[in-house]
Amino acid sequence: MASFDLLYYPNMGEEEKQEAERPWALAPGETVGPWRVAARLGRGGMGEVYAVDDPGANRRLALKLFVADGHDARFLRRRFRDMAQALRAVSHPHVARVLQSGELAVGGRDLPFALMALVGVSPETREAVLRDPAALLDAREPPPGGERVSLTAADLVSTPRGLPPALLERLWDETSQALRWLHAHGIVHGDIKPANILLSAGGHVTLADFGLARIQEGAPRPLGYEPTTSSVLRHAIRGTPEYLAPELFHGGVPTPASDLYALGNAFFLLYAGVPYANTPATRLLIANDLPEHWRVRFRALLALEPTARRWPRACRWFGRRAFLAMAGAALVGMGGGGVWAWRSLAGGSAARRWAKGLPLALAPGERAEVGPAPGTTLPLFTLAKGAALTFDLSRQQWRLGATQADEDSALTLRGPGRLTFPQGQDRAFRGRLRLTAGADAHFENRSGGRPAVSTERGCTLSMETGNNRYLSAQFRALDLSRGGAFRSQGDRLYLDYREPDAILLGQDATFEAHYVACGARVHAVSGDCRLTGIGYLWQGLRLSAAAGATLTVSGRSLMYDYWKTSFLEISRNEGAVILAHELFGPLCALNFLSGRTVIRAAIAQDLKANWCANKTCHDWRLAGGATLAGTGSATFAQEARLRVEPGGVLEGGEDGRGTLTLSRATLEAGAVVACRGGRVAFGELRARGEIRLRLADAKPGPLLTWERLDGDAPDFRAEGLPPGRALRREPNALLLT
Repeated sequence: MASFDLLYYPNMGEEEKQEAERPWALAPGETVGPWRVAARLGRGGMGEVYAVDDPGANRRLALKLFVADGHDARFLRRRFRDMAQALRAVSHPHVARVLQSGELAVGGRDLPFALMALVGVSPETREAVLRDPAALLDAREPPPGGERVSLTAADLVSTPRGLPPALLERLWDETSQALRWLHAHGIVHGDIKPANILLSAGGHVTLADFGLARIQEGAPRPLGYEPTTSSVLRHAIRGTPEYLAPELFHGGVPTPASDLYALGNAFFLLYAGVPYANTPATRLLIANDLPEHWRVRFRALLALEPTARRWPRACRWFGRRAFLAMAGAALVGMGGGGVWAWRSLAGGSAARRWAKGLPLALAPGERAEVGPAPGTTLPLFTLAKGAALTFDLSRQQWRLGATQADEDSALTLRGPGRLTFPQGQDRAFRGRLRLTAGADAHFENRSGGRPAVSTERGCTLSMETGNNRYLSAQFRALDLSRGGAFRSQGDRLYLDYREPDAILLGQDATFEAHYVACGARVHAVSGDCRLTGIGYLWQGLRLSAAAGATLTVSGRSLMYDYWKTSFLEISRNEGAVILAHELFGPLCALNFLSGRTVIRAAIAQDLKANWCANKTCHDWRLAGGATLAGTGSATFAQEARLRVEPGGVLEGGEDGRGTLTLSRATLEAGAVVACRGGRVAFGELRARGEIRLRLADAKPGPLLTWERLDGDAPDFRAEGLPPGRALRREPNALLLT
């Protein structure tokens, strides 16, 4: 079901002719701009999409090229460019964001392009999901640099087992969030369909392909966007026929109401397995045989009159119909003429027993979804190996009752609402615990069963740790890579997850505790993440962030605790680590081995309480390829000795602002000092051989200052000296005049 445009693709079936008329087409292995083409992914409303490798960041991206030709190409070209510019400011987690845009020379033509993150799953996950879509809920993200292949909601339509209700609800929730956000910001998507709902591990959605998008009439025009005024273009029918709202076939202009119709049409296909048709049989089916929440949705979205369409109201599920709905059923077409049949999924009878407060037992591999039960304590449930239970918290607070769960079973809490896990061996959940849609889980004192926990954005995991508890003894895995928060309410929680079981943080994730790091690693997978609280280092703490991610370590203080073997290490880092404690140090060893580190600490070393008697512990290292920057208040004082190896970069201030102050430093030959508007100040400076100065955007004035030199004066070599400027050395400074 391809997008079509009556103006530009009149011969969609003539593939050979189209291929011959594509001199700009790219083949795997070719280089375009700084990127190397890995594969062709497909064609959208106005562009070709390729998977490309970014050599500088060890990641794979999606490159879309504008390729439309013919009538009004100038207008479409401008709209593609302006929409790409508008989407560069997008910050919604379920809307594809443009990372870079402009023009590229391809096949003798200058083609507008948009570069985006490549959304997908591992090849193994795709194969498993095409056999059973439920596998997507348990899938993990491919490792950094790992292979990703495309997976869309359209790929799930014809799978033999149908879509489980939990996955269908997630697709609905996240697609709706994305479309609501676009409409609130004046953008009409124009081509909502399952093929444009990109999927990643966990069943998370990215709404993509804005080739037919436009700004709503009367909405602000972002980033200089100009409306298309061509009379020919204005009357063109654009979109995918199966999902077009009726008014668009009669010359209507795409609006949020037409997006709503397409959304309802797309999810009818995902729910029923066949396209929506406005027939008496279909209307009767929606009126009488669907669960209430889906009936409300389809009625609200699929109205024939645009003015009658609206976002569906939220449904409250109660009673027998509600539990059957949550247990779920997938509607599948059995042929033409409105003949339908229900395929029941596991959980219908289980939901009814649960609703009466009776015990629930799931056999190996069985799945069920249940809602509220009588009282506030959950009935006994037993989960065999591979069994999966989803519990809708329904905005209430619950307590876990007696439980028997295999380590390979799964319990999903769907919020909002809260489930408390009391202490007690009969209430020790041992399986995989997943928090979704605003769910909270709280463990009283000890977890007991060591579950593997994963959270999503808006969810919270909390626990009362007592004193001196090891985190791995509470949870065998802790995954906040999809967002969420972890909060420890006790004293001295020991962090002891090492390779490869790091604490994973994702977009807006927060880990908050009074902690002692025992060689643990905290890794930011994506977005802006935070490790916060009072921290002590014993055997060390390793920090890292994936490309494009930021990990901020903050709180009242971070220091070592007497043992003299402690260290803080930034390694395997492709993103940015920010050290922002009020009191930072004293530390035994600080090693910047890769990536970018920013010091924002108010005090980077306590001068009055220098506990470490072994002075060699102050030998710090900035390795080649790593960057250290800081704010004006960031000071390494008194005893700290920093060695900058060849290729290591000291950057004045943070992003070129302010001053990075260092007590004592040795710059080895090949070390780099970047002065892009800030400066670097040394107490004692020693230089060995030639030091490189990067002066891009440097402002006139002091670039480096020092109180004293140890040995010969540094031999500076400038890179990017602005025209008409010169370097002047003074007794204690290097100036740009």
